[in-house]
Amino acid sequence: MRKKPEISEATLWTEDLPYSQAYLTREIRIVGDEVSRVFYYVHADINPATFEILSRHRKEINKDFVDDFLDQAKPGPDGGYQWAVYGREAIDEEEAREFEEGLTKRITEMHKIVSQLIEKHYNDQLK
Repeated sequence: MRKKPEISEATLWTEDLPYSQAYLTREIRIVGDEVSRVFYYVHADINPATFEILSRHRKEINKDFVDDFLDQAKPGPDGGYQWAVYGREAIDEEEAREFEEGLTKRITEMHKIVSQLIEKHYNDQLK
């Protein structure tokens, strides 16, 4: 049996709810005095408690976007996990914004799942 993950303000990044951040970054490449290309990146910083809880309960959750997150996220410099979902040259910003909105929706759903699992399995750690 795996060790129960630590659930605290330090691992949730807030007092008692999961906290994460999503980013839409525009990178402009300039050659000489002209813009040569524009790239968009959509990524997120996810708190470590969300990763650990989803990982521990992966089989019972059984959602593709959770599997994608757990398979693709990499440890970040702040103790959380970085999840890059989009990074390429784009014709316009609209496509990148759609990825950002989708990422935000997935993170919100993951936080909802994690909050329910905390209530069911880990609430004693937050008291």
